[in-house]
Amino acid sequence: MAALAGSIGSDSMREQSIPEFDWVQTNEDRIAIYEEGSDPNIGLEPTSIRLIASLDEVLLYLGHRQGTTEVCVAAVFTYSGGTASVSCGEKDVTTHLRDDMWVSVGNADASADGSVPAGLTSERLSASVILYTAP
Repeated sequence: MAALAGSIGSDSMREQSIPEFDWVQTNEDRIAIYEEGSDPNIGLEPTSIRLIASLDEVLLYLGHRQGTTEVCVAAVFTYSGGTASVSCGEKDVTTHLRDDMWVSVGNADASADGSVPAGLTSERLSASVILYTAP
């Protein structure tokens, strides 16, 4: 599982608790796989989308819900033709991606507040993104 690095930008959107929004958006940050006939930005503000990681059959993105500054984590499932799951929160968000995988974005401590089950292994994917998986 390789986390993808981004460049630091000085004039991009700024959400204090989510430094990934300071990265300069690249072509990699565009959602390349999405379910045919659906929104290619999966409900996210196009200029806010950042690719965080390519995991086992899941592309993981951050972005803002279109028209807001809510923080969203979007998982695009490559094995199912680009179906997506998007979860948002005001400043941080934790979501269950599949049976053995959870992800948390922002300042909330998902392992301490009960947002993810106990006993999962954590891995930092980027400055504010933590992946939780079954050991």
